[in-house]
Amino acid sequence: METAEVSPLVFELTSPEECLVRQKARRLNYAFVVAERIALLSGTADADMLCHYVNRLRDYVNTSTGCFDGAYGPRVRPQLDYVFEELRRDPASRRAVIASLAHRTRDPAWTCLALLPSNSW
Repeated sequence: METAEVSPLVFELTSPEECLVRQKARRLNYAFVVAERIALLSGTADADMLCHYVNRLRDYVNTSTGCFDGAYGPRVRPQLDYVFEELRRDPASRRAVIASLAHRTRDPAWTCLALLPSNSW
């Protein structure tokens, strides 16, 4: 399959609040959305905070660690300072990229994960 590069492609997020889904049929838990964003930006995988808003998430907590193994926060947060600084230096930078992949390892811990990261390989 051939790929096509679309260049230049630039997007600017001018209203971050517009990224929320606003369909009444989905019955979105906005408190959970805020808590999840806080967890992402703080770099935490702490289950207690998120389970406070959606109790059934407890089914996916790793009983060994007490954390969500699939949480993006611990992978994303360490990269944010670099991305912010890069965008301050050059708002059009193509180097301001965050990798959220979770690399599977031969570590036995991967065999007991309650919830695998959705983008693990």
